[in-house]
Amino acid sequence: MIKKLPVVLLMAWPYFSQAQGFKEAQISLSGSFAKPLEIEAINKGQEIDFFCVNKSFFPYQLEIIFSGVQNLNGPRSQKSTVMPGRQRLLSLQIQDPNTPHTYEYSFGYAMGSPKANPDLSYPYLVPASQGAEARINESYNNQLLLNPKDYIVAMRRGVVTSTPDVKGESDRLFNGAFEVLHEDGTVAVYKTVASNTTQLVKSGDKIYPGQPIGQSQGGGILTYNVYILLGQGRAKSFDHNVVVSSDGLTRLAAFKGCKVEHPATVIEKELSKKEIKKFRDGSLFKQN
Repeated sequence: MIKKLPVVLLMAWPYFSQAQGFKEAQISLSGSFAKPLEIEAINKGQEIDFFCVNKSFFPYQLEIIFSGVQNLNGPRSQKSTVMPGRQRLLSLQIQDPNTPHTYEYSFGYAMGSPKANPDLSYPYLVPASQGAEARINESYNNQLLLNPKDYIVAMRRGVVTSTPDVKGESDRLFNGAFEVLHEDGTVAVYKTVASNTTQLVKSGDKIYPGQPIGQSQGGGILTYNVYILLGQGRAKSFDHNVVVSSDGLTRLAAFKGCKVEHPATVIEKELSKKEIKKFRDGSLFKQN
């Protein structure tokens, strides 16, 4: 007899203080999978292999606990970080194939990776095309005013977790937004990207700093922010560093505007050697 009992773990994440003057925002995720993880048990005769299928584009922390185990050798519990897709967890070995074996298991999970360590000092590109004239809306320091024809670009390297045209179940911070998960666990949210211009990339794609993601749906107005996942279905924006020149940074709270520069030193900061080579010969991503 096998019982599969999923349990959602409401895990706490670090709380970060904000720079004075920044209009921070703490939000609840607008969408999530009811059951982002599924456990598969496959009997191979001499052992039972357990796999986890992660339907999200976010990593999850998983803990699986076994009870009522008879005629099986193997761990009675295990903690894992499961990435998107299917991955093997563990095996239980059958001691005597001529004797019945039994087990039960339950599992708990929480979005995010324990290895994620948000870098609050990381330099973010202005999310507009190289050479564009960008300025901040004086009433909202997370609204960028651009030429309507300017392309919006990714501020950092990451994985696209949601696009404006995504329907149905998905893990996302905002409905109708373009969202990118960075390696340090922060999430960039671009809220006014026109859905008819986002065919450049799709959910699950790797994306690079300076890579075009679409155009504004609001006549050149881009609303954007960077968030830290707090756990319990919540996230919080923070006052990130903005690259204003090849050797200049300012906090978003103090950013007024600039002629956009995408310094190679910033773009290459989190690229692999292979990606740097492609960037330098112009083949890393398609420009518009």
